[in-house]
Amino acid sequence: MKQRPPDRRVLARDGLPDTQRPVFDDLVADFSHAIDSHDGIGHLPYDALAEMVRMGWRLTEAPDDSRHSMRRFQVAIQSLGPAGPPDGQEFFYSMDRWGTVASAYRQAGNVLCQLIESDPEKTLIFPMLFCYRHFIEVSIKELILLAGANLQDTLKNLKSPHSLVQLHQALDGYFSEEAESTTIGQETSLRKELDLLHKWAERFDKVDAKSDRFRYAEDRRSRPYDFPDIQALFPLTGLSTLRAEMKRLGEAIHNIAIVAIGPPESEGDEVF
Repeated sequence: MKQRPPDRRVLARDGLPDTQRPVFDDLVADFSHAIDSHDGIGHLPYDALAEMVRMGWRLTEAPDDSRHSMRRFQVAIQSLGPAGPPDGQEFFYSMDRWGTVASAYRQAGNVLCQLIESDPEKTLIFPMLFCYRHFIEVSIKELILLAGANLQDTLKNLKSPHSLVQLHQALDGYFSEEAESTTIGQETSLRKELDLLHKWAERFDKVDAKSDRFRYAEDRRSRPYDFPDIQALFPLTGLSTLRAEMKRLGEAIHNIAIVAIGPPESEGDEVF
């Protein structure tokens, strides 16, 4: 049986007065969510977060409903302690395998992107671009599944099962009836999000339509690939722009997934 390391969260939490522990739980949940939503790098500094609570940190505004529900869920998982999952990431992977893998590749791309920005080691461009491309491919395949389609049957009908454009065309077809009329919040719509996903699928397909351009030095006919020119491949002002674009794309994919799954049931007359 795998031995579990001492729970640093529990140790930090137990060092606080009873009245401050719920505050600590909320701060840990929000901090964890913020890390996962951005770079997903590093460990949670439980001792530092506990010290912030001792110094007077308190929530000043109530979160929106969706964040409040997720926080309560995260706090509930944390409260299980030794009875809970030994590895939170493994737990969430069991709930959303495709989404977890896609998110992991985007986060890996972010890490590599930051390393390239801070160090002239440009050969990291290869794994960085592969990670971002694979993030898109896995995400589209998950969206096809969420749309209620059989993924394997869909792939059999494509000329190239790794082509992002072909995958997107299949996905778009599953939303053909609702794409033009479905709004998402007050600022975007299903059509806008699908179009943004198509833009990046097309960009990457022009460079790497078979998911091998950034993994190998030569193609299948032994013809060498050129060293990738980021500015030529993706007109950008800098690598930080690419990272920001991938973050926005992740939000678009999330919005499409919401439509595919359907809005949560509500008691009032709210319109999604």
